[in-house]
Amino acid sequence: MINAIARDRQGRLVTAGTTEAGFIVQRFLPDGSLDPTFGENGATATRFFGNYVRANAVAVLPDGRILVAGQTWTPNTVARYLVTRYLPDGGLDPTFGKRGRVIAGPKMYDGEATALAVQPDGRFMIAGWAADTRFGFSGIAMRFEPDGALDSSFSRNGYTRVGGGGGAFLRDITVEPDGKIVVAGEIFERFMMLRLFPDGRLDRSFGKGGFAISNVAPHRHERANPDEIALLPGGRLLLSGNIYGKRRDFVALARYGPSGRPDRSFGKDGVVLTRSSAELVTEAMAVGRDGRITLAGYRAPRGSRPQVAVLRYLPSGRPDPSFGDKGLFTPRLAYESVATSLVTLADGRTMVAGRSNPSRAAVQETAGEEFVASVLEKAEFLLMRIRR
Repeated sequence: MINAIARDRQGRLVTAGTTEAGFIVQRFLPDGSLDPTFGENGATATRFFGNYVRANAVAVLPDGRILVAGQTWTPNTVARYLVTRYLPDGGLDPTFGKRGRVIAGPKMYDGEATALAVQPDGRFMIAGWAADTRFGFSGIAMRFEPDGALDSSFSRNGYTRVGGGGGAFLRDITVEPDGKIVVAGEIFERFMMLRLFPDGRLDRSFGKGGFAISNVAPHRHERANPDEIALLPGGRLLLSGNIYGKRRDFVALARYGPSGRPDRSFGKDGVVLTRSSAELVTEAMAVGRDGRITLAGYRAPRGSRPQVAVLRYLPSGRPDPSFGDKGLFTPRLAYESVATSLVTLADGRTMVAGRSNPSRAAVQETAGEEFVASVLEKAEFLLMRIRR
């Protein structure tokens, strides 16, 4: 399945996913065809003998090399963070880590790197979570030198730990123009962000003591699970995620000012909630140049297979009435499908990537589905381009 997608400077699309054998990275030309100059017929697979792996994030460097981050764990349930780097032609980069691979992170029995951000100087950050007997569940942010070595100038030992005991999970990370680092995740079942100085120290001017924690759920005992963060013009920050309750679930957007305080001009007190008559879950977010917000995931009416779902909002947080059915688009695919990531293209269109059940690989195109421009299926990989 495809878990992450990125766009390079030539407009090509790079996806990272996982097979039974290991990581798989694919590169597509703008028209959706596999790039024959990359790997073997457009794809490169990396095996990790004796270990299980999962790819969760991908980034394309200015020179065309590709970073992929995720997790590796052994049959005796020892988990570590895993980062690989590939050359522009798809081969593992021998100058990175150990033959193109870096295994890092604290000792843990479970955990994974969930996000990746590259700094202008070539150093890169990963964010994730770890579970161990001493700290419980805690969030982890790490910084690496361009060659894959841990950056000891960041928080003294290369990484910082967030929370613990009750449970903290980091889901996404972004670097602001001034070098400060904003990490987003979940703590005590609430949306959470924190901002760090470039050296890893907590920026206590952000939110309350460095943390912005929001109870975006409309009722008590409902769990808020954020997915992604976007840095908006003017330093504002946008979080997307889901709220799970006993009787109903919501898709959630929360916008904050540069100081980490809720932006009350957005939605209701800074929060927009979307409820559907069927199960609706989002896993990815992208913000276009025009400020419109796109979310992707799946929608599953009772008794039916999950189908890719794409939601679009105006910059104000209101559903975009020109998109799909009052802002929600669900293509009628003849098989089960789930979107896990998306990227906005230069022309304003959106590319959605994910996974599918290929037992019936067909697309039913009707007059009501004019947004679907192209669909590519390969095994469990799904790539879909959506018009504006």
